[in-house]
Amino acid sequence: MAESTSTEPDWTHILVETSSLDDVKGALRGSSRLKFTCIDVSSKFLAFGSNTGSVYVFGRSNHKHPQIIFPEIEPAQVNCVSISPIDKSVAFSTVKGHVVVVELSTEKGSRQKPERLRLISDHVQSTVTSITWDTTGSKLYTGDNLGRIYATSIPSTKVQNFVSLPPEIILRLDSPICQVDFSEDKLLVSTLHKCYLCYTT
Repeated sequence: MAESTSTEPDWTHILVETSSLDDVKGALRGSSRLKFTCIDVSSKFLAFGSNTGSVYVFGRSNHKHPQIIFPEIEPAQVNCVSISPIDKSVAFSTVKGHVVVVELSTEKGSRQKPERLRLISDHVQSTVTSITWDTTGSKLYTGDNLGRIYATSIPSTKVQNFVSLPPEIILRLDSPICQVDFSEDKLLVSTLHKCYLCYTT
């Protein structure tokens, strides 16, 4: 009796490019030294960190007019970028350890200068390795190569920044942070050797 052979494919997912990314590549064509170094994607935006210290934010539906965010600090390559879950802000870190949080203003027009909500300098002289938000976009968690996790409250407006609390170190671990992720009220932290599940309430 002959064995039946299945004709079903082994793959389970299909990746489809629903729109051209040529306009995203167009930002790179304007300068031979500009390179994208990291990326984050949300339901509305694509955010690219660059080697010049700027972040390029494109709309998911229209890539033609990116919002370019300048850090307003000493320029350094961007190594992590993260869009808030409510698409209101973007956080990014540079290789010098600064973390910048900026209000997205793409909907208001790309010519309007975005407002900086926080500048976090607690990671200076270390390398930020992971950035994540809580589900409301009001708190930012950052991890670095020294095994430290900081929690920082993010104001919804620049005015609230004048009375905001300083970043709080919530974990100090024995190896570099590889990943930080948040779900509901739990923070997952992965290092080179262990994983930690932390309750934040």
